[in-house]
Order: sequence, then structure tokens, then C-alpha cells
Amino acid sequence: MNQNESDIAELTQEVLYILAMWKLTANQQKILLGISQLVNDILPDNEEVITRAQLLVAIDRSICLSFPHAPQLGRLWITTPSPLLADRNPLEIMLTEGIGGIRHIHALLDGVEF
Repeated sequence: MNQNESDIAELTQEVLYILAMWKLTANQQKILLGISQLVNDILPDNEEVITRAQLLVAIDRSICLSFPHAPQLGRLWITTPSPLLADRNPLEIMLTEGIGGIRHIHALLDGVEF
């Protein structure tokens, strides 16, 4: 396994753990990652898929930093309607708007204090 494959394997494990912590279905996970399936339990070496995974990891880190004493409570944020999103929840935005929605939620978290 070369370094790039090793990095992708590590990113795969991290993002799949996060998506499981968010209690997403397998179908929701595939939609967020922009994949139809994992091959050998690793994300494909595809720029958009890797970008999606990296953004999802960054979103989770921002959520955890925003709720340092209650990370599980913070992770509920992903499915909670927000007035900042016209009463839609972040997960809905990311699922329906694809990578643009994921970028939107990432940018929102970078500029918001809870």
C-alpha cells in the first residue's frame, strides 16, 4: 500500500466512524460521500469523493469544538432544524445539495458561534 492509499484508508475509517456517530443509514452515507459503494472498504481515489470526506471530517471537528463538553449533543445538531438554514437541518442540506451543500454547512460552522 503506497502513501496515498494509506492516507485514503485512514480518511475512510475516520469519515465512516463520523457518519456512524451521526447515526446515518448506509444510503445516506453513500449519498454524502458521492459513491455507489465502497470497494474493499476504502473510498475511491477520486478528487470529489476525497473532498467530500475531508469536508465531513472538518464539519464534525467544528461541531465537536462548538460543543466541547457534550460531543454527542453537538452531533445531534446535524439533524436539528436551524433558523440559519430556513428551518432545515444540516443533514437535509448536505443530502439534497450534494457537495455544494456540504461546503455550505462547512462554511456556516466556520462563521457561527453556538
